[in-house]
Amino acid sequence: MLFIGDLVIDCTARVTDADLARWGLEKGRRQTVDPVFINDLLSQIEDRKFCGGGSTGNTAFAYAGMGGRGTYLTAMATDDHADVLRREMESVGLDLIIGGVPVPGSYSNICLCLVTPDGERTMLMGLETCFCSTAMVVDMVEKSTHNSVFMTAYSAAGFGIGGFCDIAKSALYNGKKLYMSLSNPTLAAAHREAWIDLIRAGASVFSNQGEFSPLLDGQPPQSLQSYLRDDAFAVVTDGEDGAHVVTTTDVMRFDAVPVVDVQNTTGAGDHYAAGFLYALSRGLGLSDCATFAANLAARKVAAPASRLDRSALTDCAGLVAA
Repeated sequence: MLFIGDLVIDCTARVTDADLARWGLEKGRRQTVDPVFINDLLSQIEDRKFCGGGSTGNTAFAYAGMGGRGTYLTAMATDDHADVLRREMESVGLDLIIGGVPVPGSYSNICLCLVTPDGERTMLMGLETCFCSTAMVVDMVEKSTHNSVFMTAYSAAGFGIGGFCDIAKSALYNGKKLYMSLSNPTLAAAHREAWIDLIRAGASVFSNQGEFSPLLDGQPPQSLQSYLRDDAFAVVTDGEDGAHVVTTTDVMRFDAVPVVDVQNTTGAGDHYAAGFLYALSRGLGLSDCATFAANLAARKVAAPASRLDRSALTDCAGLVAA
């Protein structure tokens, strides 16, 4: 699997309501800001914890951590977080291809989660300009020996929507399977026709109900059947309400795996996609892929970090082997 996406560092920080007010932040809001602003905040926070993150990064890490063969095509900044991210991805056997030349003094993409004592999360996403050109990535996709490509549609920054679609279509036109994740409902709604066109062209798609709803104008999951092509599929997850797997000929519903002690829901959808694709790469049918994916996502929700560690991923992979 060729994964294409930015490297992202996640930071969870414990703050107070007074801190949010002092920084001019609306509690509970999720917004994109300048990375310089985030790094300024971090200099004022002591209780914080860093780990690798990002939707594509989480999916790639989990996929490779279970034994899947993967390459991560990305850009890299020049700050201290960049080396941490690189080592973390390589620790699970991912081959990294660094495209483009980083801008001196550039910051890594960072997602800062500010948690107040009541558990409310205020999310800040700092995105730097992507250092890879669309033409460069298209060329690498065409030359890749992998027969499948995974991309996440999270932001209009970097390649832009047009560049994202050009890269995705190049994968399809070169006979590769394309799996994309929609992880931003605003982006899904604003560029609805672009995503529908990719699905019609043969892309398979993962998303939760919140992201699919604006894409489908509130229609039920089975309405995706009219857009899907050949053996492509759509996976619609809905938290505790389970998931639907939609193909051109069938709509399958699967229950969620109950979690008694919910620790952190961040990354659950990413692990679901990783589990589904890993099981698929091992020759399992879609029904078994969905069952395995649900179990992996539940394992993730019961863990405190946004990623399962290598040991947990290895244990989960054993369920497929069995």
